[in-house]
Amino acid sequence: MQDNPFKTTWELQLAVVKRQQDVDSFCEACAALPGRDRRRVESILRKRANDKTGARELWSKSEMRACYDEMRNISPKLATIWRRLALSSMEAGLSRYHVRLNFQVLADSLDCWMLMEDCDD
Repeated sequence: MQDNPFKTTWELQLAVVKRQQDVDSFCEACAALPGRDRRRVESILRKRANDKTGARELWSKSEMRACYDEMRNISPKLATIWRRLALSSMEAGLSRYHVRLNFQVLADSLDCWMLMEDCDD
């Protein structure tokens, strides 16, 4: 008996929606920060996105913790949201290459949010 492909597709769609909600929550929390702190967050994301060391190795818990600590120094709420995103990458067993792409997506999403905020003003 064959598996129902719609169940798998539905689960995938749900995961994509949850991820986008987390990215939006992250950007929303970041948008609430003062400009100086937003630039610090973006700097952390860009720095991690451009890190080329050990691209094939799995992303380690110590790397996640170091980034979490940097974010927590800026905003505990932001760090908690970021941690949820990072844990999903850890659970998926992503390589550093793929995690760097996640950082890039977050940084680019943050840029988009900031542009939208500027247009609203």
